[in-house]
Amino acid sequence: MSYIKKTTIFVSVIFVVHFTMLCAGWNEDFDTQTDKLTKALPALQNSHYKNFCKLFREVRKKLLADSSLAAEIRSMPLEVKRFIKIESLNVIVKIRRRNEFHDLYPWELSYFAGSSAYVVPAYPVEIAGRVCIVQFLENFEIGSLRGGGHKHNLKKLSAKTYWKAMLQSYIFGMCDLALSNIGVNSSGVIRYFDNESSLIYFNDPSVNLNAFKMGFINQAFNWPQFDRPINKKTSKDINDFINNLSNFEKDLNVYLRYRFVPIDKASLKERLVKIRNFALKPGVCFRNFYSWIQPKLSSGLNDLKRVLEPIVHNDLGALGPGTSLITITRRLKYYILTEEQQQSVNQWIQKYVE
Repeated sequence: MSYIKKTTIFVSVIFVVHFTMLCAGWNEDFDTQTDKLTKALPALQNSHYKNFCKLFREVRKKLLADSSLAAEIRSMPLEVKRFIKIESLNVIVKIRRRNEFHDLYPWELSYFAGSSAYVVPAYPVEIAGRVCIVQFLENFEIGSLRGGGHKHNLKKLSAKTYWKAMLQSYIFGMCDLALSNIGVNSSGVIRYFDNESSLIYFNDPSVNLNAFKMGFINQAFNWPQFDRPINKKTSKDINDFINNLSNFEKDLNVYLRYRFVPIDKASLKERLVKIRNFALKPGVCFRNFYSWIQPKLSSGLNDLKRVLEPIVHNDLGALGPGTSLITITRRLKYYILTEEQQQSVNQWIQKYVE
């Protein structure tokens, strides 16, 4: 996928995943499971969720009737990763190497957290022996390698929307919100559409040799809303959102009886406690929250920018907090570092991560 710097029609993907064993009637079994889940959870008994389920099932009939699509999917090696755009149905088929369809889970769970506005709907479909996640195309701006791409719609993004979407990504363990994986539509609403890497919890950075990984990195740390203080009304709105997360935990326990999702509940609980214990009040910004959950690491963000600038030069544009963290955890392998530069990186990790 190329990185695009203008308004882009994208999201809503069909993620295709290989299952080593698929019983006949997988689609019917999933529908039955979904119907039982809907009856068990009032949060899913709303017209938005139910209408999307209906639309997905109607699209599925057309996908299954497309013999050329089935032949194309069947002919693909299991390790191939690619897109198939089906304009007539307004969907994209995305072939994945992994045998999972995690995009479904953040969409459904978002109804429990009261944040469904920020996740693109997703529904699995078995085609030619593989399970696909079907999503509809949407219009929005996506990010770019240099950290731009959202400049028009970003002006419409409110502090309330930013905080709720960011807290949602933290709760849901979304681990791949980098570069072009975050959409912002013309109404200024964040849309998460590439959610395969979700429900993954690294609450503390993990150091391995001269590198480290962490579970909460977001390109949106670069945006002006990251440092923008919230007012009294926004503070109340976000506190109301946080208070409602008690319902999320109750619904999650029921949800896991129907969806067999591997969730580290202890690590998820740790994140919810962090959110509830944060002193959210007028005047704070999201950088304050990030400092609350990662005090040592966040204190080194200015130093990190200084360390990385000689390495990346102007490749990534302005090195904001999001781009800096993504670079040091994921993108340094694309650069040839001098001995002095590698030493600077190692010293930063030793000081602010270990």
